[in-house]
Amino acid sequence: MFDSLINEEVLNNKPHYERKIRENWEYLIETGKFPKNQRTTITSSWKRCLQYGLDPLSHSVPLHNESISCQEREEENHLLTDIAIPLTAQIIKSRSNEELVLGLINAEGNLIHLSASHSIKNQIPLGSNWLEENQGTNAAGTALFEQKPLQIFAEEHFCRNLHHLFTSAAPIRDPFTREVIGVLTLAKEKNTMGVQDLFSTVTIGHKIERQISDTLIKHNNFALQSLFNNSKAPFTVFNNAGRITFFNQAAQQAFLLKIGDAFSTFIEGNPFVTQTDNLFTKYGVEWKIRVQPYKIGANLYGGIAVFNQVNRRDAPSKRKREGTRYQFSSIITEHQDMHKVISLAKKAALYEKPVLLTGETGTGKEMFAQSIHAHGTRQGAFVEINCGAVTRELAASEMFGYTGGAFTGSNPKGNPGKFTLAHQGTVFLDEIGDLPLEAQAFLLRILEERTVVPVGGSKPVPVDIQVIAATKKNLLQEVNAGNFREDLYYRLNVIHLRIPPVRQRRGDIQILVKHFLNQQRGHAKPLTISEEVKDFFDAFPWPGNVRQLKNTIEHAAFYAEGTEITINDLPEDMFAEEGGAGDSYTRNKTVKNQFTHQELIRALQNNEGNITKTAQFLDVSRVTIYRKLKEINEMKLNQ
Repeated sequence: MFDSLINEEVLNNKPHYERKIRENWEYLIETGKFPKNQRTTITSSWKRCLQYGLDPLSHSVPLHNESISCQEREEENHLLTDIAIPLTAQIIKSRSNEELVLGLINAEGNLIHLSASHSIKNQIPLGSNWLEENQGTNAAGTALFEQKPLQIFAEEHFCRNLHHLFTSAAPIRDPFTREVIGVLTLAKEKNTMGVQDLFSTVTIGHKIERQISDTLIKHNNFALQSLFNNSKAPFTVFNNAGRITFFNQAAQQAFLLKIGDAFSTFIEGNPFVTQTDNLFTKYGVEWKIRVQPYKIGANLYGGIAVFNQVNRRDAPSKRKREGTRYQFSSIITEHQDMHKVISLAKKAALYEKPVLLTGETGTGKEMFAQSIHAHGTRQGAFVEINCGAVTRELAASEMFGYTGGAFTGSNPKGNPGKFTLAHQGTVFLDEIGDLPLEAQAFLLRILEERTVVPVGGSKPVPVDIQVIAATKKNLLQEVNAGNFREDLYYRLNVIHLRIPPVRQRRGDIQILVKHFLNQQRGHAKPLTISEEVKDFFDAFPWPGNVRQLKNTIEHAAFYAEGTEITINDLPEDMFAEEGGAGDSYTRNKTVKNQFTHQELIRALQNNEGNITKTAQFLDVSRVTIYRKLKEINEMKLNQ
């Protein structure tokens, strides 16, 4: 149990515990020293009480603050009281046979509401202030100071006038700033104490917090609506101390935030007396900040800041959607490495620096490129350039465009070029490793100057673009081989995202199979795969990755005669002979075919049909076993 709570051992021997704490309190009175054999929470509170100058014997405090009425206090905290009062009334009704009081105390320590079942109510009047500096050690005041649930029993209360009570208290926190906005306290005579009383108090406190959260979401002002409804706009919540207590994913990706960061990073001074068009620049991106106060009733608990990128429209434009059909939700995976790449890609969408995507053929580099564009805030088009198809002769006109009549055979009206078409959008340079060296020089100039000069023209045209490049090659090796410019490599390699191949995330294979099977049409019933095919897919190295897996399912779905895809429906090249992709796991290719069909059948029988054990016994891959089995099946069909 926590040091702040009374444990079950105390309940089992209550007279002994009461005697011990009475001796501790008397020891303090007689010696002015603090006993060593008591809860540290109590000792710390007693020390504060002495610093406040409280007298544990004759202390008497004014119970009411006449400057403001109880009704006014309740109105100030109406959201808290509107939710808490019905809940506390239910508890009092359900425990009508007990003498207890449930009190609601605001963040300043003022008792703003009471629910009581018996005469004990008269001992705790409305309007009294229960901060430690006024009442000494007590569950409500000490919980406000400690910011955690507490129980105080009998002589653990610093002042003698509270020794007859057992009190429990649980802070109520604002659901967004996590600031304590009040305390729910339960008081009863000490001879009726129970550990379950704190449990009840904490449970009610949590219910109040949840209902406050629901109410704020439904009824708060524009700032909260922006917070939830505009998920792509970064937003943060900060408390009165100016510390960030909550932020959405977009804010984390844009600003690399963590809980507890100072909001002064964005706005210096008091954010509530600044203009609503504050500008903030991070990583070369300019943001406009709108700050709204965060209130519960009349009390200010912090603020909410919503960020909008300058010169960006909130709604996706038609032009932004041109050329893209994927977004991050299109990427099917449950593998942690892929989730990490997706998270970094989302961050890159807001960072707006060059992105280099590397990975084997078929891993989904184009899907990532389109998803980055769709997730970002750029409203221009997504323009793809197949670098392998760009010739040396037409590289300049392809990238820069050309004016009318620039060269023989050109369009008399001219052509804007790929980079001009992508202004305020994204250029995707697919297979950048295949770009001719002459074209690499043109590309480097665009990246450095952010302008293009059309062929036949003389006036530079500014282009605002994000560049995403992709390749299956090792560009550093290409640089060393003299096939790729070193300066261009370092210009592109700012954010490098490596997409893992399927064989490194085998848990995704069956997930992808199910997804691709659901996409098949032309069958009366949903397609499935046999256990043999499932095992084969798990063993296959998939050199063509997701693209090969998708094509395999489409091929098999066409050839399948029933609703189940069998090993005979798979493409022949998956069972290639020497050197084929399907045999890439073979440990010893020189012996892989040196066994007969009869020897294979005997090996399977000896290993009880287990493919893996049979493959190990014959020192071949599982794919080889499947290929041989397919040969046996075909021979039987042809007989």
